Amino acid sequence: MKQIKRTVAVISLIAVFLPFFALAEIKDASIPEGFNEAKERAEKVIEAAKQDWPQRMKNIWNEDILPTWQKMFDWFYQNIWSKARDWFKERIWPRVEEKKPVIEQEFEKEKEEAKTEIEQGIPGVGKSLWEKFKDLIR
Repeated sequence: MKQIKRTVAVISLIAVFLPFFALAEIKDASIPEGFNEAKERAEKVIEAAKQDWPQRMKNIWNEDILPTWQKMFDWFYQNIWSKARDWFKERIWPRVEEKKPVIEQEFEKEKEEAKTEIEQGIPGVGKSLWEKFKDLIR
């Protein structure tokens, strides 16, 4: 029984750590012999990144980011926006409709007052800021 437990434990450890050893393998592990060779390797890496980068970003955007934001929007729309919209339609909009004639009357009054002020001329429009300040102090 102890032998089976040990065997399972060893196999489990190997199964856990074996992939890390595979990832640690470096294909081109040699040290560059000179500056020019290091420069060439760096240029190859940069060139590969330039060619591969747009497609990777497009995949990340289409496969990870957009679906996540779409799920968040859908959740917000179902759980919050629809309830807020219904609340507004049921509670607020009827009150606005009730007070609409009063609001229109007040708007007309304000319009008439503005017309009379413009026709009579607003006092103090021609004064400079300094003159207005002096009037406040007096």
